[in-house]
Amino acid sequence: MFTIKEWQNGDELQSVCKRLHADYEEDDRAFVLVEGEPLAVGILSLYKGTKVLLKGVYGDIDERYRDLMCRSLLFFASNMNPITVRVNEVNDYYRALGFTEKEGGMEVNNKEIRFEH
Repeated sequence: MFTIKEWQNGDELQSVCKRLHADYEEDDRAFVLVEGEPLAVGILSLYKGTKVLLKGVYGDIDERYRDLMCRSLLFFASNMNPITVRVNEVNDYYRALGFTEKEGGMEVNNKEIRFEH
């Protein structure tokens, strides 16, 4: 059985992020998928102080788990006060979730993320 939970900054999180080569900085929000041991970490950050940036999901996991992690991060962001969510890539995966191209990446208002597909 696996769980996905937010971990706070600390030695254990720093160690997991280093092992998974995650782009984690202090004040980022980190969500860890654990199945016996930490297998993946998803990172949300502030972008230019005005947007939520989904930095990525790090770890060698099946694409179904990667999708679940990404959707979990986006669901978390969708429950914030209205704010733009950004990814620094252009990808049809995010387009299906409602993102549109902007400034070399993709963005969506957090209240307009489409989870139904």
